[in-house]
Amino acid sequence: MKGCLVCVPQYALFHNLEHLKININPCFTPKPELLTLISASHSLTFLDLSYRHSKNNENPKYPILPKSLHLPALRTLHLEYFYFAATNSHCADPFSNCLVLNTLVLGYCCLIKDTQVLCISNYTLSNLTLTCVSSCQLSLSTPNLSYFTILGSSIFNQLLFSICNFDFLQQVSMRGLSYDGKTSIFLGWLQVLANVKILKLNNSVIRTILHVSYFTILSPL
Repeated sequence: MKGCLVCVPQYALFHNLEHLKININPCFTPKPELLTLISASHSLTFLDLSYRHSKNNENPKYPILPKSLHLPALRTLHLEYFYFAATNSHCADPFSNCLVLNTLVLGYCCLIKDTQVLCISNYTLSNLTLTCVSSCQLSLSTPNLSYFTILGSSIFNQLLFSICNFDFLQQVSMRGLSYDGKTSIFLGWLQVLANVKILKLNNSVIRTILHVSYFTILSPL
């Protein structure tokens, strides 16, 4: 099975494969060269990679994503259970070379070793979904972002920064979030996302709003 897992994608990627979906068995740790091969495909337009770890394994070893993905034709990317490594200055920035990326979905991903910041830099990205993504700081450089969804994460522990104004941001949805009292961080998120036209919140986020001044929250919106 190990040989097949390496050879099949290798053969397909050298024959202009456009759609690729791989669910990695928890008993198998993919070789770095497999992920390196996938991350440099010039034909892929859709890529879905997930590492289904065993629930009985308390300390799973997730695969480490290559520091930079060079996928010039990729439009949709789904990643589940991956580590991100720093490219420079404790910052992971793996998506900036996906030149036509439109949709990015990250689930249960986290940073490795001394990496502290997850930087999502992509000029064409329009749709971003984060589910239980762990980082000390999230930095967005996505000027064409239209839809941003955060699920099952504690954004109250993660600082959010952006170098763009999100002029095209249509909708932000926050669901399944837990409140731990760090209201100032949550207010920072609202300030960064102040240009959004539609803001959808779940009950836990609404309870957070009730803990702070009405005008303090709504003034940037």
